[in-house]
Amino acid sequence: MSRANPGYEIGRPTGVCAATGRTLEPGAQCMATLCSEQETAPAMDQDGQQPPRQNRNSGMPGFQRLDYSLEAWDGGQRPKGLIGYWKMTVPSPDAPKLGFIDDQALLDLFNRLQEDENTDHIAFRFVVGLILVRKKLLKRVRQESIDGVQHWYLLERGAPAESDPMIMIDPGLADDDARQIADQLGQVLKSDL
Repeated sequence: MSRANPGYEIGRPTGVCAATGRTLEPGAQCMATLCSEQETAPAMDQDGQQPPRQNRNSGMPGFQRLDYSLEAWDGGQRPKGLIGYWKMTVPSPDAPKLGFIDDQALLDLFNRLQEDENTDHIAFRFVVGLILVRKKLLKRVRQESIDGVQHWYLLERGAPAESDPMIMIDPGLADDDARQIADQLGQVLKSDL
């Protein structure tokens, strides 16, 4: 497997609903999403206009964070290329930075990426998996090389030892690449990873 593209660009929340272009007011609940930027299609507002895009990046393949009002989300608005999502409260501008994703949501994100064969997504899942191992939510039970690719076998914390382990592919990231992905994941999730 080739080394993943280290040029990930994951944006920060802007406080704007990606479906409607309306401001997400502090204290309101919304759905934060992480999607594959390559597949994300522009949304249209109620007037048929494209609202300002959030988190536009340099055009390099990667991930994009989009936030949705609960009204838009409950109405079925979803971005193309959706990888994961979590519910959050829009912070006030002067509020201290807090983590917006809980451990279960991070584990759900890891599980949703399990069957994804996109090289960038495999690298992203690997870093999420390393974070979960560091947080002791996953435990590595063994590792083996299959056709020159390292496969990690992981169990969730508290799972019986005889449970079927989850498989995580090690894409062979350089330390700097893994650190950059973790830093950008921390930015999108607004937490200390």
